[in-house]
Amino acid sequence: MSALELLRLLRWPGAVTAAANAATGFLVAHSGAAADGRAAAACAVAAGGAVVYAGGVVLNDVADAERDRALHPERPIPSGRVGREAAARFGLALLVGGALVSMLVAGPWAGAATAAAAVLAWIYDFGAKRFRIAGAATLGLARAANAAAGVLAGAASLDALDASTNAPAAVYPLAVFAYAAALTFTSTLEESRPGRTALGACAAALFVAAALPPSVVAAAWRAAPAIAFLPLLATLVAAARHAAEPDGPGVGALVRAGVFGFLLADAAWLFAVGRHGAGFGMVLGYLALRLVLSRARS
Repeated sequence: MSALELLRLLRWPGAVTAAANAATGFLVAHSGAAADGRAAAACAVAAGGAVVYAGGVVLNDVADAERDRALHPERPIPSGRVGREAAARFGLALLVGGALVSMLVAGPWAGAATAAAAVLAWIYDFGAKRFRIAGAATLGLARAANAAAGVLAGAASLDALDASTNAPAAVYPLAVFAYAAALTFTSTLEESRPGRTALGACAAALFVAAALPPSVVAAAWRAAPAIAFLPLLATLVAAARHAAEPDGPGVGALVRAGVFGFLLADAAWLFAVGRHGAGFGMVLGYLALRLVLSRARS
């Protein structure tokens, strides 16, 4: 078994969205200039969130090894290219390493939030995901903890997170929880092949979870979030229609679109709080990610 085979366990596009959540949380909470000495903290929580996400994905494959022998025999663990124990050690190292990076560079509060995301990912992988509602809530909390790590790294103090004075910073992790929980719940429908109505309802729930919170708490140019909302809506509608086709990919297509949609949801938040440059950067990042993945599939 080589290091390359271990790396094949990682699903890097999802890790990119986890990094984006933490970075967005930082920018939503941070009132100073980008180069005021906190750039290292922003990078640390983003990197820590991405590494923790990767660890959770690896351990998810460890937990699903027996199931994947029938459903996904080509994956590294069921195919025998990676041993289950080696993968478990690798995943655990990623969880611990991501939390340590965040704690050592971004501070104890941000590190504690990243560590909470790691613990919640482990709980989801080895227990909570067996139950539809509990699994959705647990993974939603893991994503919210990662977003909160960014908020805590960006805030000058805990007092700066008072909802009465900084509503976006207080609401952003809750919005991430709602979107991630809805997305995780949608993923549990993958084996049941839901119909067009159910898929449309899932897409609508994802859009509302992404679009409503920044629209409510926005203090900057209120039309700006539409720059992200419109492509998000188009992405979710197209994915739901594709998933509903008789010979289509099913719920998986909507789930993949929803994962990429984290970047557009984050862009909307950045526009809403007046971080227009970062918002456009997030939209461009979304487009680049979709382009790279489409080229890779072709």
